[in-house]
Amino acid sequence: MKVANPFGYYWPELSQKYIYYSVLAIVSVTFVSEFQTLWGIDLPVLRYFLCAVALYYLIKGIVTGYSLESRGVLVRWLSWVLLLSVVYSVAIGLPAVLSRANDYLNLKRLISGQLLLSMLPFLVLFKPDLFLLRRSIELVYFLAVLYLVFTLPFFLSFAHDYRLGAEYYTRTFASGAAFIFLTLPYHRRRVQMYSVLALLVSFTLMAILARRNEILYLGAVFFFAGLMIMFSSRRHWRGQRWAFALALLGAAPFILLAYNALEPDFSLLTQRIETGERQGVFYSRVSVINEFVNDFNSNPEDWYFGKGMNGSYEVSLGIANPAVNGYQRRDVIENGYLYLILKGGLFYLIPFILVSLVAVKRGMLNSSNLLSKAAAAMVLINLIDMVGFGLPDLTVEYILIWLSLGICLSDEIRSYSDDDVQMIVGLV
Repeated sequence: MKVANPFGYYWPELSQKYIYYSVLAIVSVTFVSEFQTLWGIDLPVLRYFLCAVALYYLIKGIVTGYSLESRGVLVRWLSWVLLLSVVYSVAIGLPAVLSRANDYLNLKRLISGQLLLSMLPFLVLFKPDLFLLRRSIELVYFLAVLYLVFTLPFFLSFAHDYRLGAEYYTRTFASGAAFIFLTLPYHRRRVQMYSVLALLVSFTLMAILARRNEILYLGAVFFFAGLMIMFSSRRHWRGQRWAFALALLGAAPFILLAYNALEPDFSLLTQRIETGERQGVFYSRVSVINEFVNDFNSNPEDWYFGKGMNGSYEVSLGIANPAVNGYQRRDVIENGYLYLILKGGLFYLIPFILVSLVAVKRGMLNSSNLLSKAAAAMVLINLIDMVGFGLPDLTVEYILIWLSLGICLSDEIRSYSDDDVQMIVGLV
């Protein structure tokens, strides 16, 4: 394998650079959204411009870097079915944008990220290389450090008031550090320390705030990272393997002591786990899912084709407040699998699941390096996360999931040795 300078901005293929520019624009969109969500600073024109830039480079990168070679007939067919369902979802959603009654509102949603988010599955056509992954990991590390800078000084405030946006910060800035955690032995100790700290801080905050879906996601990350490090076959990682196991055992008493000391803070989590209630208000999603199913059963074709990128379903207002009568339409369902059905039907969901499972199998069982196994873990963790929430979003974490699919489906990347991968991907 020919290795270029890993620290210079060398791009063997322009398509990789275009995708990276798209990722940078999407990260910038999250910053603009943060200004509006948390501080009330609305910058719509800047958001529209960044979404347009991200979409432009996404399309340009996919067109110039398109590759389905060596992926097998099954994966190629499933990928095309998946993408046809995406095209159909966008196509049937466009009339709502052009309708007079909802013209401005739907057009605003379309250009502020909805179209870009709908087009991200086209990354299944793209084969990333190690240089793009290196830049993406650098970006993820930067966001993790930024998360610590924002969060640690105000930890107690975040922990006692969910309205301050701790969950938003975690999903936007810290969750992507999972990829570094899953490839921990590739990186220097400083990078390891800050990435792990970002995940531990976010896990603690999410536990105190009782954000069950984030706890599920982060817990799965810790589980799979532990498995890969403890069962690593590389000789010079064996010390880290046992050190990791001993660290977990040594940390257990301190975790128990911390839990006992902060038990009132964690009571919200235990209450939600046991009863599904939050501050006296019914908080379960079961009723919403039942309404979703009833709406789709009224028109069975929706199960197969979905309702498009603007698709919505009817929900009783009495779910949130029994004293209120009437119905409203919701375009979000708090379950990743049902969300894909809502937007593209089973013709969207089934190919996505099958491609993901093939990628997990190849990455875990038919690879020669930790990077491929980490990518497979990212895909598998996403499938788990979609049970509790796991909705598509304009975040680095979501982009990494699609890039991870490309890693697992690439015979070339899976054949590299760990030394080859670490020389380019590892952060020092």
